[in-house]
Amino acid sequence: MDYWGHGTPVTGIVGGGWPRLNVMSGIAPGVEFLHSNSDYYAEPPFLVPIEARLAWAQSEGAHVILIEDGEWIWEYMDGSSNTEIMLNELAEAGMIIVVPAGNLATGNMHTSFLGAQGTSLTTSGASVIWISFLWEPLAAPVSIAMTPPGGAPIAVPTDGSTAVSQGLRTYGLRSQSGRGTFRQDIRISTDPEGGNVAGPLGFAFGGIPGSTVHGFFCDNISGWYSPNRWAVVDQTRTVTWPATADSAISVTAYNPANDGDLDGYSGWGPRIDGRPDVDIAAPGSGVVSTHYSTPGNYTGFGGTSGAGPHVVGAAALLKQLLPNLDNGKCRRLLRQAAGQDQYTDDPDRWGAGKLRIYGAVEAALADAADHSRFPELALAAAPNPFVSQVALRFHLHGDEPATLRVFSAEGRQVWSRRIEAGGAGRRELSWDGKNWRGLPVASGLYFAHLRQGERYAAVRLTLLR
Repeated sequence: MDYWGHGTPVTGIVGGGWPRLNVMSGIAPGVEFLHSNSDYYAEPPFLVPIEARLAWAQSEGAHVILIEDGEWIWEYMDGSSNTEIMLNELAEAGMIIVVPAGNLATGNMHTSFLGAQGTSLTTSGASVIWISFLWEPLAAPVSIAMTPPGGAPIAVPTDGSTAVSQGLRTYGLRSQSGRGTFRQDIRISTDPEGGNVAGPLGFAFGGIPGSTVHGFFCDNISGWYSPNRWAVVDQTRTVTWPATADSAISVTAYNPANDGDLDGYSGWGPRIDGRPDVDIAAPGSGVVSTHYSTPGNYTGFGGTSGAGPHVVGAAALLKQLLPNLDNGKCRRLLRQAAGQDQYTDDPDRWGAGKLRIYGAVEAALADAADHSRFPELALAAAPNPFVSQVALRFHLHGDEPATLRVFSAEGRQVWSRRIEAGGAGRRELSWDGKNWRGLPVASGLYFAHLRQGERYAAVRLTLLR
């Protein structure tokens, strides 16, 4: 059951419906899905182990991974976690990894400040607050003191113990990532638990006066937005884990039906360690997809959770064209084809720009035509350029069926033929320059694409009317 009303519309965006049959269909209809459902009832919330699910997906032969999860507390945010390392290993093994950047930018839950200045957190209504402070490695010891309203400073523990003082229970643990980032985890509740944690809570740092400290928090009454807030809110460095993985194709969100600018909620980079962290933007607002509880109905859906599935659908189409497509090449094709306009000048917000699926397919076809991995298919066209008809000649291997398609320069499929199993050998099919409706297509550049099993080849065609 989709109790959250989340996974169903995500699935609809990727590949729901049937073209020309349903009112709407997803980006890649017919794609096969593997689903793993998460809940957020553990403490702290938004700290969900997914390594076993990734291993399961790999064992089932998944080609593309979409992780619809964004977390920002008790994580290093520098790409060093076990999950992020595992994602890198899966990418090296050939999987494509797509992760939405999260909706934290307008959530009031990230701040940055100099250690000498300290910070404060306004709280009201929450009975549990979780905090992470992050900073770069230094030789000097760092102390953190928390001061409740009208009270005395409380030394925040660093050894995983809990200090009970002035009606508060304060847990603290200090750690360091494999990439050197220091992290102080804190859990604050009343003593006894169950009351509201009153603020503001002041935090003073000793030992890192000139260093930048990043603070993240969440509480037990909020999702992406909290009525509690830091004294100074910072919208940068709000890409959430695990989109912070080195291998993740990180996706921000914009509204194509509005002014085309980035959605205010959409997290953006750079990463906490300064590394660029956004690859591409996709539609996040104004999206309509499959209703999660009423079969046959549609529902509004949005956020970067709606943007990520658009990119996954594009990755599935690219993988269909190029069976050997890996994470690095998919990222390159998506970025190469990204659209630019008056909004997309900041790569920390937009990465390479706005998702352009046809352009990415065109780039993939051009790449296949120029660098075919399977020259033994010997796909060729004559005459080329042609006026009314072109002969497409090729060599099949074994009894496996094949498909020959023709795409426009924009990546639209205009014609296709399935070639049934019939043994290896030379074959020839003719294309008369007409689309699947039998109507003549315009002059211009086209690509013929042949696929037989895991083999593929492509050739450029020039039609002259």
